[in-house]
Amino acid sequence: MKRFLLIYCFLAFCLVPATLFATPLDAGFLYFKFLDMKKEKNGQVSQAIELICTDPGAGTIQVLYQENQDPVVFLAPATDGVVTLFVDKSSHIRLFAIAVNRAGLQKKTLVAHTNLVLFGKSVTPAQRIMADDVHANQITLLPSIQLMSPERYYWHQTGQPLKFYIQSPVDLFPVLPGKLQMAVLENHRITPLVLNQLLDFSYTPPHDERLKKAGALALRQDILYASMRDKTSEYALTYSLVLHRSRHGFDNSIAGVFVFGVSLLFCVGLILKKRRTPWWKT
Repeated sequence: MKRFLLIYCFLAFCLVPATLFATPLDAGFLYFKFLDMKKEKNGQVSQAIELICTDPGAGTIQVLYQENQDPVVFLAPATDGVVTLFVDKSSHIRLFAIAVNRAGLQKKTLVAHTNLVLFGKSVTPAQRIMADDVHANQITLLPSIQLMSPERYYWHQTGQPLKFYIQSPVDLFPVLPGKLQMAVLENHRITPLVLNQLLDFSYTPPHDERLKKAGALALRQDILYASMRDKTSEYALTYSLVLHRSRHGFDNSIAGVFVFGVSLLFCVGLILKKRRTPWWKT
């Protein structure tokens, strides 16, 4: 009887509808998934990024980026839903992806954003496609989630406080009461986020034992997301955050302080003993 009960429970678990494990990101968002980073033979570095869109009514996805705080905006063409960026020098990149769904009563705009740092070193310039003014202006005309600090840091870790804000060309306060939802998806867990009156918010990624065990190069991807709407438009915003294990978050500080204290007492005692002993007896 117990054997049949176990088999029944196993089959019931396998047949649970996938919607029970769904997250808000599975319905109407656009975000990045980081794939392989490679060092090319010519010294350039490439980063492949998958575009994930869960809004079936969204139109063509436009991918735009800026490099090293230069105001010039470039287009990044996608192949089979994957964008590959190439750099020939150390570069800080602000990457955006934009899509629009016009099927509903309200126009819905999906905006994905992230920051990444790549370290290339090549005499061969990386090929770039400059965006026209219509596409380039979308970066400033559309709302997006922006990382404030530390924006240019290349090795974000768990346990590191991060500060974000919502960049928006329009006043968000009329749409805030009950119409702005914010959260972060971390390790398949949803954690709500709170926006203050200055339109910024803080997020400290929790430590992760799996990252600690996986090694120094292991990474985790958290997705911050927000949805808001006014009378005429709806916006779905995401920020993709790549995290590494904390370098010092798992240190045993108590044991370290204890060893330091014992060593200090031993050294002090040894010095006092030497001072009390005449030089001819040493």
